[in-house]
Amino acid sequence: MGEEFDTAQFKTEMVAVPLERLRLDPENVRFVHLEKKLNDKEMEKMIWEEKDTIKLYESILDAKLLYEPPVTTSDNIVIEGNRRVVCLRHLQKNAKAGNLLGIEKNHFDIVTCKQIPSGTLPLDVDLFLASVHIKGKKKWPP
Repeated sequence: MGEEFDTAQFKTEMVAVPLERLRLDPENVRFVHLEKKLNDKEMEKMIWEEKDTIKLYESILDAKLLYEPPVTTSDNIVIEGNRRVVCLRHLQKNAKAGNLLGIEKNHFDIVTCKQIPSGTLPLDVDLFLASVHIKGKKKWPP
């Protein structure tokens, strides 16, 4: 689809990914304080229960789209935008059930993502994530 983010370290590419192929990031900073690694369903449940998630869900529903695409690795792990993906999963479920008036059942099936190329160094990914959150993303608790 095209180039989106350009740094000295790497360039992301815009790609269309089926929602069911996106996996939440078990290394996400919101889970590092836990003693065990969570599976995808456990992470989804925790994120869904965060108070800001419903606001985001409603915002995406109102717009019928994401204003900012998630950032993924080349193997579809969401390294930035886990809440957005959780909201999309719930929207997709509701759309398929016919619970979203005026929205097609397959409306949320494909997600445009910024994909980081394979082989990108973990430090470069960390620097990218830090720069994104310093600019004003949802604050991460210490």
